[in-house]
Amino acid sequence: STRCRGMLCDLCGLSDAALGSPLLRVPNMLEWYELMPHVTRNRRVFLLADVSGHSVEAAEEPPTKLKAKKDMVAVKIMIGGELFSCADEDHFEGITDGGMMECLPRNEEGCQYELNVRDEANLPFVTGSLSAHQCCAVSAHTARKERVVSEHKAKREVAVEQDAGILCGRTLSLGRDSGGRTYWKFNADKALFVCVSDDTKIWHRYFDAEVIASILHGLGKEPIAVEIKQAFPEAARLLRGRKWSQMLLKRQFSKGSNLQVVAGASKIENNKDTTQEDDQDEPYQAGEEVLVESKCGQMLWDGKVIAVSQKDEKVNGYRVSYKGWSSRFDEWVGPFRVVEPIENNISIQQDMVQELRNHSLTAPDVLKRMIAKKHLNSKDRARNRAKIPEFADVAKVPPSASSGEQAFALAKAALLMIEAALPHGAIDNSPTGAWRPGYAAEWRKAVQKATGPFTVMACAFMLEENIDPEWMDPHAIHLLSSLPQRWKSIREANVSGLCLRIAMLDQGVQYTTVDRLKYASKGRK
Repeated sequence: STRCRGMLCDLCGLSDAALGSPLLRVPNMLEWYELMPHVTRNRRVFLLADVSGHSVEAAEEPPTKLKAKKDMVAVKIMIGGELFSCADEDHFEGITDGGMMECLPRNEEGCQYELNVRDEANLPFVTGSLSAHQCCAVSAHTARKERVVSEHKAKREVAVEQDAGILCGRTLSLGRDSGGRTYWKFNADKALFVCVSDDTKIWHRYFDAEVIASILHGLGKEPIAVEIKQAFPEAARLLRGRKWSQMLLKRQFSKGSNLQVVAGASKIENNKDTTQEDDQDEPYQAGEEVLVESKCGQMLWDGKVIAVSQKDEKVNGYRVSYKGWSSRFDEWVGPFRVVEPIENNISIQQDMVQELRNHSLTAPDVLKRMIAKKHLNSKDRARNRAKIPEFADVAKVPPSASSGEQAFALAKAALLMIEAALPHGAIDNSPTGAWRPGYAAEWRKAVQKATGPFTVMACAFMLEENIDPEWMDPHAIHLLSSLPQRWKSIREANVSGLCLRIAMLDQGVQYTTVDRLKYASKGRK
């Protein structure tokens, strides 16, 4: 028998008996992307190893049941982190899609029998970490192929547009990374320009090859790295020779950064050495109030110059003391990090502070339509001083993630957002209450670390059960009660059912109703 009792399809959420089709071992998205470059070229990836400890001749009589002659194990070889394969075009003839649909049964006995048959016939096969019906596996494979084709077409459209832009003299961006930053190279300048955000129009300019090589190292295997390497071959050469890090370490401290940040992107100065700027501007004196840029460049701190360092009659550093901080945090900083506290710089400082405060509240555009998102910053929230989860990080998925994985990540962020927006009185958050701070912290951790809809569905029921019915819309309570029972929803949890329940919960909570005294601790009588 190939029956898998108690197991459900990872793609549709149904059992093998529900569709009358056995469950197969199907590759997930990452495994699929790893296998496709090999099988499309008719190369064998999986090898078979006999671990039974006896030869084929030892079996005198043929098996009378569905039983394997040998215990086989599927093996794949990784060399230097890359999958190894061997050419085998003869045995791929007549097999569609390079054998990507030749999956093994999930049932152990059926899998061993299938491995023995394919070993005798020398036929290719694939296996994976997911369990799915044959029809679900075919649908997933077809959808993945269509996605690859559409991505290739989109890349070709961008390449054609860039070539056309070069011919007509119009400058287009080299591309965009996973963080939303765009990269540019203008014909009149040899530097690399990076636009941090399309909304704020903050630009960074890099012109040293070793700095551009460090950017390429940080981008890793992102597609934009290929375009930057083609546009800056010198930086690519330093990256291959691993010389860029040595060149950065040998830089003198007196030399300024080659980075200019301009709000508004109307003009970008071309100062290659901040010592030139020091010649033009009057140096700061000890005791003078200044603003000091943080090392990451995302904050301006209030400080005071307490000492000045000079070399060859030029200022090469300031020792600053930060307001409100102990003297043990005093440090020497380069002149390029010290700016005058004029009105424009103070305004930029305030914008940076506000951006830092809102960082944890950033959320994907899909979640911004939630009712909970509108009340995250409202007063009298039941979370009190608990840190708001970083919804953007929770919802972040790799570029190769499937639509189901993207929806699952968004569902986790949405559930966390609902809990963070609950008002006082909606839930018992007292020190001994059902939703006490320690319990709530563990609940948030469980949601963030969940790897499947089963856990998140259970967490959604836990939150729903602890919300006071007075803070729920009666119509929403009726709709939630019409959904499948809790034991069935958790046992057969899937992404679509999870998203439906979270959306209905968001619509039902009355975020504007506040009662600070409902669960307040009572004093002694």
